[in-house]
Order: sequence, then C-alpha cells, then structure tokens
Amino acid sequence: MLLYFKTPNNFFSKMKLIEKSIKIYSNQKLYKQTEYIQTKIKFNQSNLITALPFILAIIKEAINRALSINIFQSQIIAGLILYNGKIAEMKTGEGKTIAILIASYLNILENNYSHIITSNEYLSIRDSQLAAKVFKYLNVRVNVITENLLLQKKLYQYTANIVYLTNYQLGFDYLNNNLSLHFKNIFQQKFQSVIIDEIDLILIDQNRNPLILATTVYQSHFIYSKINQLVAYLNSKAHYTLKSKNKIILLKESGIKISEKFLKTKYLFKSFWIKYLLNALKAKEFLKKNQDYIIKNQKIYIIDKYLGRTVKNRQWKDGLHQAIEAKECIFNQNKNIVISSILYEQLFKKYYKISGITGTAKIDLIQTEYLNNLEVIAVPLYNKFKRLDFSSICFKNQIVKWNIVVNEAIFMYRIGRPTLIVTTKIELSEFIYELFINLKIPCQLLNAQYKNIRNEVQIVEQAGLEFSLTIATNVIGRGTDIIIKQKCNQSIKPILYNYIIDNLFNKNSTSYKSLHLQTCLKLNTYFKNKKCRIKMLKKISILSKQEKINYSRDTAQLESICQADLTRKKKIANTHIISKGGLYIIATNKNESKRIDHQLKGRTGRQGLFGSFRFLLSLEDQFLKQRTHLSIFNFLKQLNKSNNNRLFKNIIIQYFTEIQQNVELNIFNHNRIITKYESVISKQKTLIEQERFKILNANFVRDYILSCIIVTVQNILQLIESNYNQTNMLILTKFCKLFQINIVSYYNILLNKNSKEKKKKLENLLIYQAYMEYNYIEYSVEQLNNGLIRKLEQFILLKEFDNIWSQHFSFMESLQSSFINQNYKKQTITIEYQYEALNLFINTVIRIRQRITYLALHSYIK
Repeated sequence: MLLYFKTPNNFFSKMKLIEKSIKIYSNQKLYKQTEYIQTKIKFNQSNLITALPFILAIIKEAINRALSINIFQSQIIAGLILYNGKIAEMKTGEGKTIAILIASYLNILENNYSHIITSNEYLSIRDSQLAAKVFKYLNVRVNVITENLLLQKKLYQYTANIVYLTNYQLGFDYLNNNLSLHFKNIFQQKFQSVIIDEIDLILIDQNRNPLILATTVYQSHFIYSKINQLVAYLNSKAHYTLKSKNKIILLKESGIKISEKFLKTKYLFKSFWIKYLLNALKAKEFLKKNQDYIIKNQKIYIIDKYLGRTVKNRQWKDGLHQAIEAKECIFNQNKNIVISSILYEQLFKKYYKISGITGTAKIDLIQTEYLNNLEVIAVPLYNKFKRLDFSSICFKNQIVKWNIVVNEAIFMYRIGRPTLIVTTKIELSEFIYELFINLKIPCQLLNAQYKNIRNEVQIVEQAGLEFSLTIATNVIGRGTDIIIKQKCNQSIKPILYNYIIDNLFNKNSTSYKSLHLQTCLKLNTYFKNKKCRIKMLKKISILSKQEKINYSRDTAQLESICQADLTRKKKIANTHIISKGGLYIIATNKNESKRIDHQLKGRTGRQGLFGSFRFLLSLEDQFLKQRTHLSIFNFLKQLNKSNNNRLFKNIIIQYFTEIQQNVELNIFNHNRIITKYESVISKQKTLIEQERFKILNANFVRDYILSCIIVTVQNILQLIESNYNQTNMLILTKFCKLFQINIVSYYNILLNKNSKEKKKKLENLLIYQAYMEYNYIEYSVEQLNNGLIRKLEQFILLKEFDNIWSQHFSFMESLQSSFINQNYKKQTITIEYQYEALNLFINTVIRIRQRITYLALHSYIK
C-alpha cells in the first residue's frame, strides 16, 4: 500500500521500542522534539521517511499525555495515507480526528504549515481545541478561523502552524483577498498542505455550484412582479417542457407567443425579459420551500441537501435568488451582482499537497478520482463491524408506510431502544414530530430550521440514550457522533461532597461545623447542586492546619475515585442498552446519492457496537414519482397483488437502485462539464489576479499607467488603420482633442499604407502629448498633498481591475449558461465557447487599459 508498509510488523515493532524510551521524556524534552526534527531535516541529517518511527512515537506520546488515550495502528495507517496526499476511507467511530492530528504533524515538519478543513464551524472549533491540547506538548501553534473574527485577529490566526477552518470560510477569505485594496489586509493563507475532513462532501457534493462573492445594486421589483403574473398563467403541459434531470425549461411555441404578447415584445429571446422568465419558471418548478430553502425574517436561506442545514450568505446566481424572493412575495430592491467566484475543486488545487478523509469515498470512487486525481485507500477496521442492514421494504402508498414507521418507533420506544427516523423534507420531519407529541411520546426534532439547529450538538449526542426517539433530516448524517448510553441520573458532585464530609471530618467535632471559609466558598462554587450547598457561612471559623482541605489536590483525587465508580456503573448500564440492539435508524426516503444513504447508515453500529438500519419506502415517494414514467409507475403498483400493502419484490427495490444510479451518473456528468466550463474562466481569473497582485504589492505604479497609455494609443491607431470608418475616426478625434492636436491633417497618413515613418511619428506625438498631460496632472496633485498621487494611482488601478472584471464575469456567466442550455446533452465543452470566452477576455484586457488611460488623462474613449 505505502512504501514503508511492505513490512508493517517490522515498522510497528521498531516504533514500539522507541515508544518505551520516549515515555520517560519530561514535558520540556518532548516540547523540544519538533524543532530538533525540523533542524535535522533542514540540514539533510535525516529525512522524514526514515525518521517516521521516531516521529510517530513522539506524536503518539503527546496524544497519550494530552488526551489519555492510546492510538490504534489503523489510525496511524490513516494518518500516513493522508500525509502521502491520498484519500483515506475510514468508517465512522474509527478515529478520523486522531488520524488527522498525525498527518498534520507530519505536514508541518515538512513545510511548517497545514490547513484542516471541516464541513461546519462547530467541528472546526471542537477539533482545534482537541489539537491544541495535543500540540502544546510539541511546540506547535494551533488556531481556528471562525466567521465573526475581526480582521486583525483573523490575520493573526492564519499565521499558526495548523489552522482549522471550514471550506466556506477558506473560500470567502480567498475571494476577499483578491479584492483587497491594501497589501497589509491580505490573509497569508499559505497554500502548502491541506487535509479535508469529509472530502467527498466538499469536493463532489458542494462542488456543483461555485462559491460566489456578490455585491448589491438597486433593482426595481416591477420586472419580477410582471414576470410573476405571466408565470402564474403558464403551465408545463401547454406552454413549456421540463427537463428535470438537468433542471432546464424549454419554451414551446405557444408559450413564446403568449409571453411576447403579455410582455409586449416582438422577439422574446432577444429581449431582456427572457432571463427573468426562465428564472421564474425554474423557481416555480424546481425549487420548493422547506425542501430547497426556508424563509426566515423575510429572507431566503438555501438548504444544502447534503449537509441538511442552511448555509449563511449562500445565494443562487444569475438572478435565480431574486426570482425565488419574488415567488414568495419577498420584494427586495437590492439585486445581487456577482463580482467573483470559485469552485472548491479549483480552490484546493492551489495547495501543494491535498488529502482527505471520509467514510464513503469508495462508494463514489470514479467521481473522487476523476475530479481530483486522488487515490482512495480503505483503512482496515479496528473494531469488527456488527451493524445489521435489514432488507428495504416498499409499500404501495405513503399512508401505509408512515403507519408502519410510527408503529415501529413506538415499539422501540417501549422497549427502551434508541431510534432515529430520517426524512428528506423539513415539513415531513415536523409533521412526524407533532404526531409523536400528540401521542404523548417524548422525542427530539432536528432539521435545518434555525430554532433546532442551535441545539444540534446536544440533540445528536442524546440520540443514543435509552428511550430516546429522534426525528431528523439529513442534517444528522455527519458531524457529532451518536454515542450509545443509558440514562444515568447519578452525578459525581453529590457523591464527592458526601465523600469529603464523611471521610475528612469528624461530624461530632467543632471543626466540622465551622469549615474553613476559603475552602467552603470553593466547595460552594464546585457543588452546583443545591442539595450539596454548605450552609451557615456566618458561623465559620478557621480550622487548624491539620484539618484544612488541600482543595486543588484532594478534590481532584476524590473526583477521580468517584468518576471511576460512576464509569463502572455506566458501563454496566450501557451493556443493557446494547443488548437491545443498539441504535435503530429508519430511513424513509432514498437520497440522490448512495453515499448519503451510507452516511446515515454509518451513524449506527460505530466502534464495533451493535446497531441496525432499514429503508421503509413507498411507490408514492417523490424520489420515485418524479423520475418514473406513468406507465411504469402503474405497472409497479400492480405487482404483488396478493399482498395489499408490502411490496417485497426485488424488482421494485432494484428499480429504486437503478434510479439512484442514473441520478448519480447525471450528477457526475454535470459536475464534469461544469468543471470544464469553470476552468476557462478560472484561467482568466488567475491572469487578472496575478496582474492585480503586482499592483497591490508595488510602491510605484506610474510606469504601469504610462504603459497602458502607450498600448491604448497603439491600439487606436491600428484599429483605424485596419478598419477606417466614421466611428473609429470619432474615437481618435476625441482622444486628440485632449492635447490640442489637429487630427484632420493626419487622416491621410493613417490611410496611406506606404507612410510607415509618418505613422510612427504620429504615434510618438500622441504618446509624448499623453506623457506631458500626465506629468502636469501628477504635478498638480503633488502640490495638494505630497505623496498623494502614488496612493491615488494604486487605488484607481485596483478599483478599475475589480469593476471591469465584475462586468466581464457577468458576461461570462451569461455565455456559460447559454452554451450549457444549448448543449446539455453533450459531454464536452464546445470550441465555440472557448473562442467566444477568449474574445471576451481580450476585449476586457483592452477595456482595462482604456479605462486606466481615461482616468489618467481625464478623457473618455468610446
């Protein structure tokens, strides 16, 4: 598998011998080992591969001291897979967090910096706190980037050796970097090595749509109101055709005629109305409330179907978000204009080394390896797999299905077995929750609604308790582990209080009645349970030295004793709940990707514990109905007539599987074609960013402005020479008026093909005049404020780059949408698109130079 694992037994035996010597290291000596290893590597006295046994023994000892746990061989193997820039498939509960710690330590020994990407902020904070405990023993600084950090704090956080943050935060910080007007405000992101937790989620599921940075401009709601009236009349049977697979609307001739008449336009597809109309139809047909988005405080929040939760500040592009607002009668007069975007795949390709870990990479092996060229290696299980996956059951209708789901859950509740019911829709999860509440059965609800998501961690942690019943959407699929345990109302603190009282003091003594004031106050703070509070504080007197409690030593020692006793009792209790079968998950719908189904399965039977999983489906599920022809649907209903409700037929379950495979294939092809289209604009963006960074990092940009003036003059003269017409001559006339040059006397020179020398003189004259004009402007500004001209030059250049790139980006988005809609059946990017995109980019570069020339010389070149 890996070079140094051709003889794994020898490797781990060597590592164990080294561990024995490291165990006697003092904390101070352990602290110095990172610098010692880096120095040896730097001066070629050793390399990381040959020093691996020693390095792994060091990190293992740090983990043991910080967390009091011993790491497994499987976690070390996973860490080495990550270090080698591959994807480690590691099942839930096998210790992915520890594997990431091992890999990140190896990465920083190699290049000083490592980024750890998580799918949500809670995981970033939780895992960074865990890592900080470990790496404080190894002289490695760990920081976390969160959304609400102030600029200066975030700038500092990025300088750490190991940085934890979400993919969302990394992407937006990168986009904002490329719009910064001051070099000192750029985040030093250091694209060295990155480890992505749940890599398949981020690089496959969330890679479908680019991360977008947008600004707002005023937009009248009249257009959306007008379109809404039209869309309410149009229907899919008579006026347009739906291509659900690709989410495309094709207008029929009748729909076009009605639209042109209503909107009072002759050519619908050449008018500005067409974009608004298609977006409104997409919003009507494809995007559903409480399934694709929720409404909160008169705002639309998109639900990430793979995370099961809303994502802050995410919006649909190309006016689709505004179309949904109009559909829901939320009239926002601010329209979003996209100024920059990037796909996660393109973002992570900026790293020197990329690796990731997940529990379901092998399931989408083709997608993972095609999109990211990363090999997937399965890590052997440490704990034997004990989950029972029951056969799926399909019912003829929803009523029967939900009746079975409810009865099954009630039965499990009565025997005390923890049960989790998973739906794909918010409304459905809330309906089932209300149903159980009405039946007087206590349960918890977890979905993308804000009121529930705040308590996500607590709800997930309690989902494994005895007698617990949880109803959730796909939000339950990743993140905090569901731990199987029995409810235990015992608390350590009452036990500890009684232990102190019974063992350290004689109840009949005077000192027992008058405890030391300082100790008593500490105990009052420690024992929050009201039954444990010590009263009569006014009667306290000073104890003798022999009777005083050493608070820091004795309470810690006593708590350890009580904790061990309580752990033993809980272990006995947990054995009782595991004997009932562990966590039982009932999934009520198939997901678009089987990876999501497997993630749900992975929530039970973790760490070798018992658990079970079952799909309860029906022929009326949206997953089936939306993708099945009516004739096939009726055929399926006729199967198994002897059984009125249940359809055990393999052909039906197999049909569900085939539909899922078709959806996945379509998603894969869509991702592939989108990536190809986005790669074109990404290359253009990279060139603009490089040019912008040079300006931002320069102290003197006068020469850059003058070079733009020279190129602009040359372009205008070449344009007129190659294409003499009234418009082009008007451009030159306006340009020359600035410098009081009579251009009429030079017309014949431009038209005469044999007067090259005179043309060159004209070019030099115009450039000279431009230089003189700019020198005058420069002198005038310097008289106002010394050094001001240099600041203005840089500011103007950066703003013009951003403004014109934003306009270019909008043109490219429209071009891309047009070509994708025309060629949605094709799997290759068209040559025409590449040609059009190149022409757009060349014109954008010319416009940037012209705008800089205009602003420098107070002229406007049309």
